[in-house]
Amino acid sequence: MRWRSAAPSAPIGVDLGARHIQAAQVREGRLRGSACWPRGAPGAALTPTDIREIARSVAQGPFDGRTLVVFVPGSQVMTGVLELPPRSSGAPIEQLARAELARRHGLPADSVEVACWDLPSPARAANRTYVMAVGGRRDYLNGLVDGFESAGFRVRALDVRALAVSRACRRLLLESEGTGAILDVDW
Repeated sequence: MRWRSAAPSAPIGVDLGARHIQAAQVREGRLRGSACWPRGAPGAALTPTDIREIARSVAQGPFDGRTLVVFVPGSQVMTGVLELPPRSSGAPIEQLARAELARRHGLPADSVEVACWDLPSPARAANRTYVMAVGGRRDYLNGLVDGFESAGFRVRALDVRALAVSRACRRLLLESEGTGAILDVDW
């Protein structure tokens, strides 16, 4: 299914699923363009052919611009809730989060890229900082960005699918009365 875009350029979200590659462009909370392509080999790594198909579809429409936000495949994402020293101690929280997430996955700390954000602390843990950490192997992430940039795209960010979908639907969720939900009907 394709939707024709009429809005000025906004990033195109690209979801690298195991069976399909999906792309959507959302502006001001409204879907402006979308497309879905079957993967050449389900579950296989992203190929130059996959990237060429994305580039061809972007050039033909329904998308505006060549700026992407790429959702890192779930198989390549590392996550963890980490208990770290309090921020007030001056400890390098981001560096500690990287080291701990890498340790949990048996990798050297310098081979991992990590983003983290603070979580509310339990009442009993006054002298700790709890963070949600998300990361991936640096060599894989760099290869992903290089593949898209070599096809003429600008990769604005790498993201985790669930977070990107919730941000894209934020306006719709805010407009709903009471509790809102996003239902993802996969393949």
